[in-house]
Amino acid sequence: MQITLEIKCPTCLSDGVKKNGLKIYGKQNYQCKNCKRQFIGDHALSYRGCHSGINCSVPMKEPKYTPEEFKIEAVKQVTEKGHSVAEVAARLGTTTH
Repeated sequence: MQITLEIKCPTCLSDGVKKNGLKIYGKQNYQCKNCKRQFIGDHALSYRGCHSGINCSVPMKEPKYTPEEFKIEAVKQVTEKGHSVAEVAARLGTTTH
């Protein structure tokens, strides 16, 4: 999940803003492309974990292969197509172990 925040310059209210490093205490520093003012983005957000009141669930995707088809496809790619075991594992989203 990706959250997009619209940050505007507090001086000129321009939305032409770029990231400009981090402060020594870890906050993101921004710079306005128009007036060149530097500021810390105060987006009034705080991390509250499960107490945030945001409910979001990501639907599970159907598996591309059944377990048996997965094994058959992996063996076929190694034996018939000449790919290495590491290549096949990476392509199928698994490890070599």
